[in-house]
Amino acid sequence: MEVSVIGRVNNIPLPVTKSLFPVFEAVINSIQACTSNDSCDIDLIVNRNLSQPALSEDVSFLPEIKGFVIKDNGCGFNTENFSSFNKSDSTSKIEIGGKGIGRFLWLKAFEYVIINSIYTENNEKKNIQFVFSTKTDNGISDLTINSVAKSMPVTTEVKLINILKKYMTYIPKETKTIAQNLFEYCLPYYLNGMRFNINIFDDYNEDEVFNLNNMFSEYIQNNIEKEPILIKSHNFDVFIIKYPTTSEANHRIIYCAHNREVKREKLNNHMPLISQRLRSKQGNDFILMVYITSKYFDNMVNLERTRFTFDDETDVDIRDYGQQELSIDEFLSLDQIRQAVIPVINFHVEESINVLKENHLNKIKKIINENSPEYRSVLKYCEEDIYKISPSLSVENTEIELHKIQHRMEIDIRQRNNKLLEKEPSSDKEMDEYVKEYMKMAEELTDISKDKLSDYVMQRRAIIKLFEARLKRRDDKKYPLEKALHNIIVPLRTSSDEVDYMNQNLWLVDERFTYHNFLASDENIKKGRKKERADIMIFNKSLAFTEDLSPYQSIVITEFKRPQRDDYTDADNPISQVLGYIKTILTNKAKDKDGRPIITNDSTRFYVYIICDITPKIENLANQYSATKAPDNMGYFWFNDPYRAYMEIISFDKVLNDSKKRNRILFDKLGLPDKI
Repeated sequence: MEVSVIGRVNNIPLPVTKSLFPVFEAVINSIQACTSNDSCDIDLIVNRNLSQPALSEDVSFLPEIKGFVIKDNGCGFNTENFSSFNKSDSTSKIEIGGKGIGRFLWLKAFEYVIINSIYTENNEKKNIQFVFSTKTDNGISDLTINSVAKSMPVTTEVKLINILKKYMTYIPKETKTIAQNLFEYCLPYYLNGMRFNINIFDDYNEDEVFNLNNMFSEYIQNNIEKEPILIKSHNFDVFIIKYPTTSEANHRIIYCAHNREVKREKLNNHMPLISQRLRSKQGNDFILMVYITSKYFDNMVNLERTRFTFDDETDVDIRDYGQQELSIDEFLSLDQIRQAVIPVINFHVEESINVLKENHLNKIKKIINENSPEYRSVLKYCEEDIYKISPSLSVENTEIELHKIQHRMEIDIRQRNNKLLEKEPSSDKEMDEYVKEYMKMAEELTDISKDKLSDYVMQRRAIIKLFEARLKRRDDKKYPLEKALHNIIVPLRTSSDEVDYMNQNLWLVDERFTYHNFLASDENIKKGRKKERADIMIFNKSLAFTEDLSPYQSIVITEFKRPQRDDYTDADNPISQVLGYIKTILTNKAKDKDGRPIITNDSTRFYVYIICDITPKIENLANQYSATKAPDNMGYFWFNDPYRAYMEIISFDKVLNDSKKRNRILFDKLGLPDKI
């Protein structure tokens, strides 16, 4: 069977985020070639476009990288290895994790590869050179094999030439970053006790050299803790590395197969508390690098070693579709593995985590006490869930997460309650347990009910603050229109059929007004000329509501006026307007919500509240009706006999101050700040 190299290359996936993967796999080939050596010397050289000199020392001005060279002192491309190289999906390295396709990845990211190798065979030194590319069917061109002097050292050089533009963007610019990435990629070898003298050079700066052995000795060797764990029937080794750093903050978990990295995740996505560097007892900052190795991973990695075959699978997938070769009892999803590993990580950094927990809990307590007392039950019953909230969230987003936790808590209580009701205790012991569980749930439900009351009180506090803000002049030196205040108390052009209890704030004016049979906000109570309707809709913002069914015994009318308005006339003023409304009702010209006449009788009483600022013209109008000034000088009241109406003019300041006084006790009980 012949294999088309270009077809094989085209069929191999290589994500752009793994642009260095072909380079690192070439280094792994060198490691494998050195396994029988007393020492393993490997060089990785970064080739830059030296015809484009850097304009400055800044990273963004470094000459672009055009390729890489990998040198080693391994066994070389002898006849056996060259034969394996020419065989697609070769199994010659299967025992050490070789998939037989790594060289095709070179051509996925690079234009071509030049290989030059000196090896020993039959007590003779030979040199093989060839070009590997997609320009020929078998990928090989310019092949030469010659004998060389026995004094020539055994060595192999692989040149990866011309990075394809698609992948170049994702290659780090700094050699230091490339060295760090290679170090992390090869780290499983070091964790399993193997050592290699791997150096990383840059042909632009020959003095800059990074040695992986030195990096391991300096940063890793004394900071490793190993924990073997068993998940189902599979053994895993968890290496917890406290990597010292003062610049990096991303903790990570790395899943490995055949001694190299396959998949990595940000650890704080699953352990939100560690969103920053941790600190040791000695006061040194570090990040967590958690490496996990297992035969399970070796068996479940794809050919390209870029992902695991179970990445997107779950128990349900296996049960329903049977995509894996393992049974449901043997199969492990990535989430199952992760959930087994996280407690191990927590155990090994318990002291550092406890400090974060304490700080985070204090932050949440502060938010709840000062902003969101309605979530106090979450603080009491769901502390572990609180630790899953990211510390980096804003106050607003933290409150959203607290709401989610509380909602889940309510669902859990309901489900437990339903299960409890299904039980039928058959003994005294079972009855004791039943009562104990019932009392526990009753306590939780009581605390949640208190939280809901706290939430309502917090809403009242916010409404008072909003109402106060609407009484102030705007930036244009004008006062808000009356509709701005009207909408706070009851939305315009609505009725009680549309506005529920929680969306109206009649309590601002009088707590009694909250309870009524029907409410109409800015609704025309009389069909008439367009001009008359327009006046009512735009200028005469009225609320009409009742306490009883028709024929109504009492009707309350509340009229709002723009703050500091003082352009009233004898014909156009709030007193004459509300008297006009009453006259319309008394003459049976007013209609209810269903278009039926509003029926009154001789005992029907009207209660009128005109809410406005007490300006000179308002004072004159009050005097014309012989109104009595309120004891606090913040309004007037009188009784209009012809209309059977108790009438009161109330200043905005009085509405605001009285609502603050009435609700002060509620705010105090919640421990809210004194100033509203």
